[in-house]
Amino acid sequence: MLLSRYINNFLNNITSEKLLKSQSFFISCYNTFGEIVYVSQNCDEFYGYARDEFTKKLVHEYLVPDEIEYLSEEVLSMIYNVEKIHKIKAQIKTKSGKIIAIKAYAKGIYIESLEETFIIIISQKCN
Repeated sequence: MLLSRYINNFLNNITSEKLLKSQSFFISCYNTFGEIVYVSQNCDEFYGYARDEFTKKLVHEYLVPDEIEYLSEEVLSMIYNVEKIHKIKAQIKTKSGKIIAIKAYAKGIYIESLEETFIIIISQKCN
């Protein structure tokens, strides 16, 4: 899949810069409509959802409502500035209803052959 190449490149960039504090992280990717198009296999470990429960849903369904506006502004910045790596913090609702804090690195990528921009997020739970 073409998207997986971009995800791997971004992950390699983040790890080479030693930005991740541990080996435990979660990868997700969504399109500009907010539809989740990819999640890493450890989705259940992080959020309690099976992969198929997470994909094809809208990302805002898993966000704490108070953060949707802030994160929407961040996403717009990622779409229009695809060269920059963004550092964000958010709160995510798990399947059990628990709210967990995450820190993440995110980047917008434009795939010319698809004529579409995607947002890749590599997140870790905050301690």
